[in-house]
Amino acid sequence: MSLHIPVLSAQVTAHLLRSPIPIFADVTFGHGMHSKLILPHAQKLYASDTDPRVSTRIPQNPKIHYQHARFSAVKFPEKIGGAIMDLGIASDMVDEAGRGFSYNKDAELDMRFDDSKESKQITAKEICNTWTEDQLTYIIHHVS
Repeated sequence: MSLHIPVLSAQVTAHLLRSPIPIFADVTFGHGMHSKLILPHAQKLYASDTDPRVSTRIPQNPKIHYQHARFSAVKFPEKIGGAIMDLGIASDMVDEAGRGFSYNKDAELDMRFDDSKESKQITAKEICNTWTEDQLTYIIHHVS
């Protein structure tokens, strides 16, 4: 598995750390590369991710408060100084055929960040094979 290295880490971190409030959020934790840069400067870090695999990567650190959630559903119990959202996909998601993001491996088209059995999200395979042309046209032009 290749390690996901985020782009613009230095710029994002420098901008985020300008805040006088040393409480931050990484709502797309992934491999925690942004959090690793922010954590030395934080009193507290709220971390979350929709990928259930991420919970096994959270370091044991009393500053980190993790929740498995989509970034749009994350709630903070206090005011934060800033938040980071890395909205791309990690390279390991493409490398792992079973995730359904790969363009160079033969696998079913899934493309859900939360592919757990509990997830109620529809797969890309279902969308491509059951939606009408009008529905597909709408999401291509208005959602992506």
